[in-house]
Amino acid sequence: MNKDPLLSIIIPTKNGEKTIAACLNSIFFEQKGIETPEVIIIDSGSEDKTLDIVSQYPVRIVQIPPGDFGHGRTRNMGVELTKGKFILFTVQDARLANDDFLLRALAHFEDGQVKAVGAKQIVPHERDKNPLQWYRPVSGYKIQVLDPDRFATMNNEEKFFYARLDNVAAIYRREALVELSFPDVDFGEDILWAIEALARGWKIIIDHNLLVYHYHDYSSKDIKLRWLQERKLAERFGIKQKRFFLDKLKELVKITYLVFIKKGFVPERKFRWFLYNLRLWWWT
Repeated sequence: MNKDPLLSIIIPTKNGEKTIAACLNSIFFEQKGIETPEVIIIDSGSEDKTLDIVSQYPVRIVQIPPGDFGHGRTRNMGVELTKGKFILFTVQDARLANDDFLLRALAHFEDGQVKAVGAKQIVPHERDKNPLQWYRPVSGYKIQVLDPDRFATMNNEEKFFYARLDNVAAIYRREALVELSFPDVDFGEDILWAIEALARGWKIIIDHNLLVYHYHDYSSKDIKLRWLQERKLAERFGIKQKRFFLDKLKELVKITYLVFIKKGFVPERKFRWFLYNLRLWWWT
């Protein structure tokens, strides 16, 4: 008789043919010390080779109409499909960077008060990735415990920036997701979930030793949309973005220095990356 898996993984997809294989390889072939997880792909209308690629892996594929997709709504549907005691959410263009990512993340749940565990996003040294966002190894990785008692003493702005859980790679107790589902929002379902979880007295851990590769090469339209989404989310908590002229000027000078002056920091295509970071600078 087949027993239920310890871990289920949910990956929403749409037109992810360029990255989904690397994502799945990091789960099925690069993790050590853990039994094979249940993996559920929820595809919302891929028109490329995404479904052909994922069908080569031992995954369950669920297809939904594009109009039915919602960041919170689709993940809630995925929870209902899972059998694991713990559930990892990740995305089609992310890949687990540690070969013990799953083992290390699950170890945090030995503390029965922990309801969710988040990771740190990094950008690998690859030519098609923005050099100013490359991952550069630094000391000081830490485990941050999001404490509900401390959370209760914070104002809205502090709470918003404290609850930095991210579904690019985050593991939850299934029972917690059954009790508290994700809100049906266009953006920030993970942060909003974490805020409510902390308000209920639940503990969350952000482990900066858990690394996940994730990168977007945004178009100007995408950069603007992302900024508008973040601003809309912040405004739910009465937070208005502050863009001080002197701080913005310092950021621009730093970008110019790193791209054109600092030796080796941006090894090639300097003008291309300067324009890209200029667009990021303008909208952030």
